[in-house]
Amino acid sequence: LTKKAKTAPTTTKQTPIQVAEDAQARRESAWKATGIASLQGERLQELPEALVKLADNIRVLDASNNALATFPSPDNFKRLARLVLAGNQTLATLPTSLGEFDKLEYLDVRSCKLNQLPQHMPPLLRTLLAAHNEIQSTPSASLPHLQKLDLSHNKLTAFPSAMIVPPCAIEVIDLSHNQLAALPEGDELDYKQLDRLNTLVLDYNRLPKLPRAVLADPPALTTISAKHNPFDVTEMRQFDGFEQYDARRRKRDDKNLDMGGSTGAVLGDHFGDQGADPRLMRKW
Repeated sequence: LTKKAKTAPTTTKQTPIQVAEDAQARRESAWKATGIASLQGERLQELPEALVKLADNIRVLDASNNALATFPSPDNFKRLARLVLAGNQTLATLPTSLGEFDKLEYLDVRSCKLNQLPQHMPPLLRTLLAAHNEIQSTPSASLPHLQKLDLSHNKLTAFPSAMIVPPCAIEVIDLSHNQLAALPEGDELDYKQLDRLNTLVLDYNRLPKLPRAVLADPPALTTISAKHNPFDVTEMRQFDGFEQYDARRRKRDDKNLDMGGSTGAVLGDHFGDQGADPRLMRKW
């Protein structure tokens, strides 16, 4: 007797549409399971309806490098903690109700077309990255939890004092490449209470000087970069308050040497270059 040859089970080949539908279903399942949605560079003009339906699950959303013109209201994303909208060059405004994102801690809107920020910002915000926009004004409400603020490459003419009201958690402020002609003095801002501020970047502005309080009072401020202002950075040595700033900087460098680390830029011929060191901004 001859054995019959076994026949291979037949499989139905999926159509391209079915493949795409399966992929989308797996994607939506991942959004729901992890709370993380990545939509980078998909040429989106609005968020997918499927994502909006799952909005209550989303904690992290990266919709950078798309063509979004707006963003949904906080009613749809109540758990959102991290939002990245950088590179949406059609995004000219943020929701006026942005402050109602009461769990949002990280907001990245770099390289959009914003000319202002909403007056009320998320109350728990810790990191705000809004460089390379056209921002002319900043919110009037304070952000006590804010640690890192990058408003470089905008059109600011005034220091964002209302956002930084002591006591607060601010550590790093980058206001380089703006149009600042003065910094707060006297009763405008109590620098002594900015006890966590360690880095202040003011390059490429219109500052004729640095006030004494900026140099002398912030107890943790060890890095100031103020290149390309009307004064020469070497003149900072003569500014009132410089000795106090220099003492803090030297103490930091001595500590780094004791620990076997690098001091980075050293005050001298290259003073003022500290803020331009790309390594400094990696903390963003």
